[in-house]
Amino acid sequence: MVAYELICAVRDLYEIYINLAPGGPYRLALFSDAATDPPPGPTAYTENLTRCDGLIRAVGCLLANQLAAFSAPLMAALWGDVRRLHAQVFRPQPRPLYFRFLDHESSRVQFAEEEAYRVFGEVLVVYIDVLARLLPEHAAGLLDRVSVLGTVIAQTAVSSSPSTEGGD
Repeated sequence: MVAYELICAVRDLYEIYINLAPGGPYRLALFSDAATDPPPGPTAYTENLTRCDGLIRAVGCLLANQLAAFSAPLMAALWGDVRRLHAQVFRPQPRPLYFRFLDHESSRVQFAEEEAYRVFGEVLVVYIDVLARLLPEHAAGLLDRVSVLGTVIAQTAVSSSPSTEGGD
């Protein structure tokens, strides 16, 4: 069973992401007639942003439908794309231990529901940080809230995750 605080934190992060995502919440072809137009934002990052957007929505859909066990491959792909995008935007790469931790966590073959929520939330924190750098006009005041939500997710991980044993 997933801790209520964790579910709320991840949902809040997802809502922040939806409002900050380039082009708004209905940019995917499924919801838009103008799917051939690239999303607004820095053109150097358009392909990565589009791919991350699709993966985030796919993982969110799996979690919302209690299919967390099937989210591992998508989570790994999402984290890889977010990490590459982060490396492009932020030079030099900060928090290497944290990134190694997420590398380890996202490389799992399968997730229990709580683990999937936690890893998804942590990846969203990093991705929102990247979006805030790329779209500062839309990100005013959000990073403090994202930091608080990231802390809630980290505290949940420390108190309940057996995956914090071992590692790097």
